[in-house]
Amino acid sequence: MLKILFILGRPGCGKSTTASLIRMMARDQRWLFHSLNDYVLLQDMCLHEEAENIPLNERDFIQRELDGCIGFDVKNFGVLRTVLRKLKEEVEVIRVTSPQDRTTLCTIEFARALYQDALDIFGNELLAEAHLLYINVDVDTCIQRNHNRTDHFISDEIMRTYYHYDDWAREVYNLDHGRDKFAIKNMETFEDLRQEVESWFASHLLSEALFPKVPDNMM
Repeated sequence: MLKILFILGRPGCGKSTTASLIRMMARDQRWLFHSLNDYVLLQDMCLHEEAENIPLNERDFIQRELDGCIGFDVKNFGVLRTVLRKLKEEVEVIRVTSPQDRTTLCTIEFARALYQDALDIFGNELLAEAHLLYINVDVDTCIQRNHNRTDHFISDEIMRTYYHYDDWAREVYNLDHGRDKFAIKNMETFEDLRQEVESWFASHLLSEALFPKVPDNMM
């Protein structure tokens, strides 16, 4: 059985921390686990431009640095669709190769301003069986957390423009009512987040594994 979980939210909201917590919970259940993150793919593309010494005016990325922490901003937003198509291909491989006799969890992390457009890339079939978990943190808090990072730096400029507003609320409204979508507000301590994620894991993923849904055509 394969479970697909999208972990969404602004840079700095705690997506990777949430994914790490869920990975530990999945391993406690002896589940197999795959973790996909679009930042890794975007970073590789940015480093490739640097290695190839592509002229600055032709690059898709702008390198950024704050207090020794090196990161990048996207200049050509078309690459955001490109990496999601690559993530979809990776998920499809996992779907085909995952053993049927063991539970496998695949988490997919990314941040977007327009989640409706981004999720559409994965297709209705994949979304129909996926869980959506949004980590809700305001943009000012995310900016401060980005300043405290030692990696994955995102500039204030792109946080206050591209990531200032996102369409999560609209996406929740538009999505099929039968799909599993949930938001966790990560504004307090790590322990508060851990408890929220643990509760969500038990009620959404673990309960589904113990009591799987019966397909409509089997009822």
